[in-house]
Amino acid sequence: IIVQGLDTDAFRDLVKYKAASYGIPVITVGSDVPDSLRRTYVGSNQFLAGQMIARQLVEDMGTEGTVILLGDNGNAHYQEQRLAGIRSILGSYPGIGLQHAETSVARDQVIAAMKDLMNRSPDTKAFIAANANLAAAMVQEIGRRSRVEPYFIYSFDDSPDVEMLVRLGRIDGMIEQSPEEMGKLGVSLMLQWLRGEQLPLDSMGYHTEIRMRKANDGP
Repeated sequence: IIVQGLDTDAFRDLVKYKAASYGIPVITVGSDVPDSLRRTYVGSNQFLAGQMIARQLVEDMGTEGTVILLGDNGNAHYQEQRLAGIRSILGSYPGIGLQHAETSVARDQVIAAMKDLMNRSPDTKAFIAANANLAAAMVQEIGRRSRVEPYFIYSFDDSPDVEMLVRLGRIDGMIEQSPEEMGKLGVSLMLQWLRGEQLPLDSMGYHTEIRMRKANDGP
């Protein structure tokens, strides 16, 4: 079975009792659930993706300023890895202050969280949406208060809204992933496993290409 991982107890139970117990290998693609009994993962190195965004932010903003990290309160593994990667870089700069908040992906909840964060940290210079589904509402609230251009704003390509916002210059950069490569590699590994050519599959996973796309890079 090749499936996008869901970081839920129901998903773990399905992998454990409906697949692994019958000897059916499960490969998670795009989003990993490492504490399930999946055989391997194919997709982005989310920790590295977080580091890439943080390095780009430092290059653009400099080494001083408040940065707001906005995450989904579902606390999925991929998001935790992104945030850990971001902190591993930004934490090295004493002049950078981090404000972290979690919210549901509902637009009104994102806007409410942003209002609270911006009221408490009016000197904020940059924003990172760890879950791309938060990005559109986040940018909307920033734009409602002031011009978006003075801020440094970053996200990931999990939502089609983010690509449009990057194209319009309302988000400064996003991490682009490689979904087609994920699919091809996932099928290739599954076939190799079925033929006995790739035993065992690497439990640490197989990482596909990621790259930083900036607003001024063009379409």
